[in-house]
Amino acid sequence: MRNSLPLRTPRLFLLGLTWALGVVGAAAGLNAIVKRNHQVATIKEAVAALRITVFVNTDDLLRSGIVLAVGCLLLAIVTSIFIGLLVLDSIKPPTSNPISTRTLGLQSGLLAFLTIWIFACLVAVTKFAATGGAAVAAYTGGIKVPDSLVHATEARLGFSRVYWDQLYVRILTIAPWITFFFALITTIVSFMASGKRTATQQSEWTDREKGETEMREDARIE
Repeated sequence: MRNSLPLRTPRLFLLGLTWALGVVGAAAGLNAIVKRNHQVATIKEAVAALRITVFVNTDDLLRSGIVLAVGCLLLAIVTSIFIGLLVLDSIKPPTSNPISTRTLGLQSGLLAFLTIWIFACLVAVTKFAATGGAAVAAYTGGIKVPDSLVHATEARLGFSRVYWDQLYVRILTIAPWITFFFALITTIVSFMASGKRTATQQSEWTDREKGETEMREDARIE
């Protein structure tokens, strides 16, 4: 079992943890979208009686956050598949080359791809969240409301256009970094397991060749 399922226990543990954190990262993205939409709707409703139309543009953070959430969701999906394969191979009768071991190269590649995906999105999300803010514009009767009045209204409503002031933005930024960290570790361990599988196969081939050579030599002697 040890030879046919290299690094089985650490792989199973890390895959399970990465799956859970992938779900958390995806949930953080969904939560940010819902909270952002609710916040914008509340602002528009608060000034609707004054016949003021408000536009809140958060596309920079929103788009990168959606791509980040999709990456975390895909990570959760693929790790759940890898967990299923590894668990099935663990409870089945031992074989020399189970499917969870045969696909280690593919697993490592997918994990590496999604880890890079999440990291690239995190760089953008972190930059926007730490330094950016929503672009807010208000109009009444087709005339733009002065920015000073818009800022005063924001303060009265308790709204801050600075991204980092929003709790859901901080969650969106921080939670996926933990997901990325463990996804990276899981990827490294998967590559190590793939390397062990290759080394084991080469050793088996060498032993087989030695055995065949000895059998031929014995046959010649006889």
